Amino acid sequence: MYTMNTTQHAADTSFRDRFSSKTYWPSLEKGKFATDTKLKYNKYKHDGKSIFVVTLSTYVSSEKIAKSDRMRRFWNREFLYRVTEQLPFKSRSKIDYDYVIERSHAGHYHYHGLLAMPKEAGDRIWKDGKLNQELDRDLAALSTRGQHRDFAVNTFLVEPIRPDKTIDHWVHYMTKTHDYVASSD
Repeated sequence: MYTMNTTQHAADTSFRDRFSSKTYWPSLEKGKFATDTKLKYNKYKHDGKSIFVVTLSTYVSSEKIAKSDRMRRFWNREFLYRVTEQLPFKSRSKIDYDYVIERSHAGHYHYHGLLAMPKEAGDRIWKDGKLNQELDRDLAALSTRGQHRDFAVNTFLVEPIRPDKTIDHWVHYMTKTHDYVASSD
């Protein structure tokens, strides 16, 4: 699993290509990533922000691709772009996220992540007990490769932290193996 540690970075979709110019996969202390992520998202929860858990499963089996900038660009250009399109313009820069890219037992890489945003923005993502219909449709469109998309997402899950689970549970699940790449900017 590969982790990326982020510190208050915003989803800037107006410059969708700005993340494509460099590859940066730091070697982080795995425990530090987990501890920092728990502290950050528990503070967000305490501050009343909406917290969402994210899983994006792919059929990517190449470690070379998983460690390449393509996986990060996919998160930014494809996934985050679709999320921010559902939000009012003033809320788009207020999203924070962290994710890991992990290899499944079947040998395919997938993302596990957390999104934090103001409550009013979160209410646009999760409506009437389910994912926003337009976002659900947009994410379902990722099930096929695109002309400029190297791979597809075969299944996805985006939902608020469940009442019976804590942020600590999700971060533990994200970092359960020692083979992951963490998000960073």
